[in-house]
Amino acid sequence: MALVRPSTDCPDPMCEDGITLHLGHPCPKCTERRADRRRGRVPAQRNNGPTLQWWECQGNDCSAAGRGRPPEDGLCQHCQAREEHKKIQNATAHLLAETQTAQEAERLRHSIRWERMLNDAYTQHAEYTRTEQDHEETKQRAAATAAETHRLRQQLLRQHPELAPYTQHQP
Repeated sequence: MALVRPSTDCPDPMCEDGITLHLGHPCPKCTERRADRRRGRVPAQRNNGPTLQWWECQGNDCSAAGRGRPPEDGLCQHCQAREEHKKIQNATAHLLAETQTAQEAERLRHSIRWERMLNDAYTQHAEYTRTEQDHEETKQRAAATAAETHRLRQQLLRQHPELAPYTQHQP
């Protein structure tokens, strides 16, 4: 396996045992690394990629684990979906509460409007009834006045028959 896998000493993937494969010349990077070792400086090993690490979900009552780069929020995909579902539910509940509040306010406005209309109708009816009563009272007073006037004229004509030719109304 060590002969087939890439070298951990050289960062150039075309280098094998210090020889560049496609050119057949000594690898300049390996030559430089050997010189550095002779001078006492040891270069860092080639990084073969990110190391995979184990992580555990940080969600409540969740025992999921994964290997690789841990999520930023520390939650597995199931817990992330659950959190997103909770956010949607909370937003929906908030919108529902706002809608119910708006509907209740609209109902209150309608009831106030209907109450005003009903009060106006009662007021108009009372005025109409009072006007009718006043009209009836006026008729009764006029009839009483006419009857009294007729009675007084009749009485005057009986007491003074000589005035009968001067009256407009004949007995």
